[in-house]
Amino acid sequence: MGKEKKVKASLNKVKTQKKSCKIATIGTAFVLAAASFAPMIRARAIDSPNNYAEMRMRGATGIAIEGTNIEAGYDGGTVSVTGAADPVYEIQKNWNYGGGNTGDMHTLYTTSSSLTFTAHPDPNRQAEAWIDGHQVDLVNNTYIWSNLQKRSDASNNYLGYEIEFIFRGGEDQPQPEGNQVAHLRIKGGDGSYESTHPGPDGEEVTETIYYKDTYAESRFAINDGLPSDLRPEGEVRDQEGNLLYDQLDYRYDAEDGEDAIKLRVSTLWHLKLVNKIIVNEQEFIVSDYINYDDRDSWLMNYGHQEVGINLTVPRAADDIYDIIVDVADGGKTYIGNFLWTGDPEQEFMRDPETGEYILDEDGNKIRGYDYIGHSRLALVGVSYEFGGETYTCDEEELSNDACVAPLLEYGHDETVEYDDGSLVVPDGARVTMRVIPERGYQVTDINVAELTTTDEGVGEFTFTVPAGAAYFVADITEVEDKVEAESDAIESGTISISDDEESLDYGTARLDVKDAEFSDEERAEFESAAGDYDVSTYLDISLYKTLYKGTETDTWDDQIPELEHEVTITLKLEEGVDGNEVVIVHKKHDGTYEVIPTTYDPVAHTITFKTSSFSDYAIASRTVTTPYTGSLAVDESAGAGVAISAEIAIMVILSTLGAVFVIKRAKK
Repeated sequence: MGKEKKVKASLNKVKTQKKSCKIATIGTAFVLAAASFAPMIRARAIDSPNNYAEMRMRGATGIAIEGTNIEAGYDGGTVSVTGAADPVYEIQKNWNYGGGNTGDMHTLYTTSSSLTFTAHPDPNRQAEAWIDGHQVDLVNNTYIWSNLQKRSDASNNYLGYEIEFIFRGGEDQPQPEGNQVAHLRIKGGDGSYESTHPGPDGEEVTETIYYKDTYAESRFAINDGLPSDLRPEGEVRDQEGNLLYDQLDYRYDAEDGEDAIKLRVSTLWHLKLVNKIIVNEQEFIVSDYINYDDRDSWLMNYGHQEVGINLTVPRAADDIYDIIVDVADGGKTYIGNFLWTGDPEQEFMRDPETGEYILDEDGNKIRGYDYIGHSRLALVGVSYEFGGETYTCDEEELSNDACVAPLLEYGHDETVEYDDGSLVVPDGARVTMRVIPERGYQVTDINVAELTTTDEGVGEFTFTVPAGAAYFVADITEVEDKVEAESDAIESGTISISDDEESLDYGTARLDVKDAEFSDEERAEFESAAGDYDVSTYLDISLYKTLYKGTETDTWDDQIPELEHEVTITLKLEEGVDGNEVVIVHKKHDGTYEVIPTTYDPVAHTITFKTSSFSDYAIASRTVTTPYTGSLAVDESAGAGVAISAEIAIMVILSTLGAVFVIKRAKK
């Protein structure tokens, strides 16, 4: 009866535990379900007719929200937003920036009517705030927006505010200096051009681009001063909201009494100035300065990623210059612009907002465009033609910044732990890059066409630089050392090398095993060294340090006669040997011979031995009652013969134990 009560109590306990688990499981499922529906609830709240104001945070690289506090990241600083009375929601919206450029823009939604924006610039930078294209004043880097409200059309579609913070200056952007200030009032002219670009579905889309919207793609400098930013400083509109011009105040140096200034107007290298430039009603015909279809003319006006012209303009009385400039797609470029890096963070592409890896349709990570990892990189040669002259720079000149050549722009950052750099040269330039992979890695593919190599320059790849932006990408793949058997007696093999072997400092090792042809005299020497073993096979075993020339079928090979540390070699024989004990007879480089013990597996037909020298070898064998295997420690993968011996021993032990058991049962 007591046992029965205990059993029932145990069953009740199990039922109670099951019930608790069931409740916990349902509760967990509810929490997970609520979490999974949270974005949907958020979206429903935003789409409701409540008084949400929409703020598009143009230029923000990331948004962090904690309760009612917001932190936005920018290039050159951060912006904190406070004053929200309720949680602020964020959605990334795909936005059309014009000119076929689209991207994600962080968009915030709030019901608050007043928010405080506080900018936190990086050192040596100044913050600007813009709302719907109009600059607003910052007081101690703070702007209080007190009239924030929902804006929508008749269909209740949001008409959001566009907010942009710009952080100018910084150590890498020196502020312009000068004793004069010119007031440039810039706008685009009448007319348009057709631009063709890939659409969302991959098909080509033709878009009409109006010149009145393209002036912002030009830069200006006066009297050889620093070029202005691409985006002018501030729009000026009339009372109806029509754009009058974009104003740029530019400091420059001028001598007293000078009656003219040198005005440089330029665009990025893939854009072009169209037809004419008008400065204070004076026309300057662009074709008088540059022919975009002529390579030399284009290159003569190129410099520092820009193509531009220098205009001599009469000095205005109040230093006010009304400028009309039209900009269009260039169509042609005659510059090659490429870069490379060994930064491990760029091995695979990541989402710039979330930092998560970008995957292809098969779920695989996509390699970075300019990443060349696990390698030592160097730019070792550049050669190109310009203006009827040929300019050439070698590795020493490039590494010491001593290359004297027009149009060449070369950068290399020695402050980072990895190799990286960039190169801008005229298109058609012949460039040589050296790529030396780490130990255990190889160059398995390179993304440039018409690649050439020479046997003299190990790891050096020469190619022609195409026009436009390009990337030099070499796929660096982990590769194992290998054995290549070209012998009637050897089927395959493996080699195991110490990580401490300094002579194998890059690439991988390849062991070549070939049949050796010896004279009768040489054979007699091997047989004499073998003693009472019978020689059956003569081999030439050579070790090479190899680098792929882009594929494993073509390599740079450096033969290594000796190593500091012994390697373990396993050779699989086509057939077994006569006898049950095998040794290796080795002719050393000094002409003497040594006998190397092996472990022989008669079932797998393998022999395993250690050596640090590579030259002529012979396989010899004999039959003994107790085979001599030496003191060589062997991998389990090469020990089938040892396993058979162990099985026999176990069978003997089990048989003995069985006999003892039978005898004891008989006595009972």
